[in-house]
Order: sequence, then C-alpha cells, then structure tokens
Amino acid sequence: MAIGFFISNHGFGHLMRNLPVIRQLLETTEEHLVLVCSEKHNQLAKEYLLTELPIVAIQRVKLINFDTDIGLKLKPFSLDVDRDATESAVRTYVNHFDELVLYGMRLLQNYQISKSVIDIVPWAITASKKMGIPSILIASFTWIEQYEPLLPVELVEFYQSVYEEVDVPILLELANQPTVQRFPNGVKVELIARKFHREEVKKIKAACNRPIVFLSIGGSNSGIDTQLNVENLPYFFIATEGLNIRGNNSLILNKETKNTQDYVMASDYCISKAGWSTLSEIMLARKPMALIQRPDVTEDQLLIKQLTDRKSAIGITVNELENIESILMKLTTYEFQLPNYKNDYDTIAKIILNTY
Repeated sequence: MAIGFFISNHGFGHLMRNLPVIRQLLETTEEHLVLVCSEKHNQLAKEYLLTELPIVAIQRVKLINFDTDIGLKLKPFSLDVDRDATESAVRTYVNHFDELVLYGMRLLQNYQISKSVIDIVPWAITASKKMGIPSILIASFTWIEQYEPLLPVELVEFYQSVYEEVDVPILLELANQPTVQRFPNGVKVELIARKFHREEVKKIKAACNRPIVFLSIGGSNSGIDTQLNVENLPYFFIATEGLNIRGNNSLILNKETKNTQDYVMASDYCISKAGWSTLSEIMLARKPMALIQRPDVTEDQLLIKQLTDRKSAIGITVNELENIESILMKLTTYEFQLPNYKNDYDTIAKIILNTY
C-alpha cells in the first residue's frame, strides 16, 4: 500500500510545502509514496530529495508526471490575472472533469494507494471519494475564493461541491478566513518550510559582505518588465528569476537552485509576491518583509491583510519596485512584530499516518 500526494502545479509553492512532509515520511517510516504532479515539479522534487536523503529512501517514491491543476492564468510579463484565459482554461477543466476523475481512480487502484494527500487538486478529491479512500486536504486557500471574483457563479459552485467531499482538512497557519469557515472540522497546524542549512547560510552571508535583500515573484508567471536599478544602494540583492535587476551588487538565482530557503534565511530583508510557501519560509526565518499587493488575487489580499494587521509585513505595489530605495527605507524603519513559529511538517506527517 502507498500514500498518494496529488499536488497542484500552479507555481511551485504547493510542492515546496509538501516536500518537508514527504521527507519526514521517508526519513521516519517505511511508507511507499506516489507523487502526482507535472514533470518539472517532479524533477525538482527528485533533486531536492536526493540532496536530503539516502537513495534507498528515495526509491520508495513513485513519480507520476501529470499536469494536475489550472490555477490562474497571468498576462505575459505581468503579475496581473488574465480573466478571459483563466475562465477558458477552467471551463475546459470542468468539461473534462469526469475523465480526470477516472484517471485518478486508475492511479489509486494501480498503485494501491490507501490514502490521498491533496494540495489542492479537485479531481483527486472526487476520485478518492469514489474509491472509498480517505482524502487529506492541505490548504491555506481553495480555488473557490480565488475564483469567486473572477468567474461565473456556476463554475465557482462546481468547485464548492467538490471541496465538500474532503474527509480531513488540514488548515495551515495563515489560511484565509473563508477557507477556515468552509472547514469547521479542519485540523489547524503551524507553518511548513524546507529545513534551513546553517552552513550554507553562513557561506551566503560571508560571500556578500553587506546587508542582503532577497526578492522573489514566484514561479507561476513569466516575470515582470519593471527595471530595478540597485547599483548605488548599500545592499546585496539576491533575486529569483523573472526580475530585471541591474547592478554589480546583485545575483539572479537560476531555476536549478535547490535551496532558495537558505537565501531567505541569509537575508536581512525580503521583498516578495505573497505566495504562502515563500511567506512561510520568511516567517520561520523571522525576516522583515514587503509583500507585493495584487488586487485581482484574493489569496494575496487576504494573506497580506493578516500579516499587516499583525505588523509582520508591509504592503507594496508592483509600481513601487521602480523605487526600491523607498521600499528599503520603509523596511528599515518599520517596527515589525515577528513571532516565533514551529516548522510543523512532523505534525502533518503524523496526521497523515493516523488517518484511516
């Protein structure tokens, strides 16, 4: 028997927050796992696990390459949602939903999956229900609240009916209020992130020799056109791909970088899109952060409101990136409140193991 992980391929955050749980299960049990996600996500998962675990443990993971989810479609070189493209993609997805469910049922049967861990793939929920297999939802949000402001009512209602079939909802810290209210029986846990490597953090700090600013706009977009000239600023800037940053005091991490969490820990300040997994790493590292507000993305709005209400972050706009010095002035003068959180991957692993 095996535990199945069905992970959204919208960006990389859903995978990143499940990798610590997968690692914990492989490290502490003899369980066999099946990971269903896109090819590029599975490749990243394999490379991460190879750096963290002995090969004999990784041999207990079966990788199934499949584009699991739709998510949001963005306009090219922008963080703005393309509403028409998103609606078209979701309609196609819903029209083929029965086929996706049948595919999921075959996976569950062929790989003898006894429980499904789902983040936050709808068809995997229905397939598990039809096969009588418990579904464990890992969620900080669902597509319901993401789509409500963007799509026609009938499409949103379809997603509502699917998420009602979940057996065990795991509600991550910072889960938005609509999601929490949707699952009154949800099990609340703290944050999850990949483990930090202290020696790597020391090396990063030593190589920079000045305060470090980490920048990220996530992996679910084609980048932004905004030009960031940082050459004359007294910081070292480390950015993920998709940002146009100029200056000898900057480094763009390529997509093959496996330990971006260590760059977060090494930084003094973070400027980021408000994806849950990146925020989780920043919060666990206890770094002051500025979060990019996107008015057409509900998840971002709700996360940023929670964190600004707690004085754990400040909000900025994409346009403000053109004057990054002003953002840094805010970051260095604001009185942040940065709570201590537990990295809760072990609790989630225990919930999964104890679900029957």
